[in-house]
Amino acid sequence: MYIYNTTFLVPDRMYGSFIKWIKETHIPRCTASDCFSEATLTRIQSHEQQDGTSVSLQLKAADKVTIEKWQVEHLRKLDAEIADLFLLEVLYFSTLMEII
Repeated sequence: MYIYNTTFLVPDRMYGSFIKWIKETHIPRCTASDCFSEATLTRIQSHEQQDGTSVSLQLKAADKVTIEKWQVEHLRKLDAEIADLFLLEVLYFSTLMEII
């Protein structure tokens, strides 16, 4: 089992609209893709941000091939949608983790 973790840094003024979008649009789209079996959204508490809030989305997948399929089929659309909705002000990076 693998976790595809994406950490987002969201400006405070965009936090409400970002959380609404990720809960109502992005997570349902990810889980409907049949690539991910479970999604967990968390607010990162280990450090304080002066310019925003850090949020982590963890998506569970059965294998790396499934995650690679999602990346090929959906990642460009996600990048474009985030840029369009949040004006390139939401920063993010993804990490692939294997559950051991």
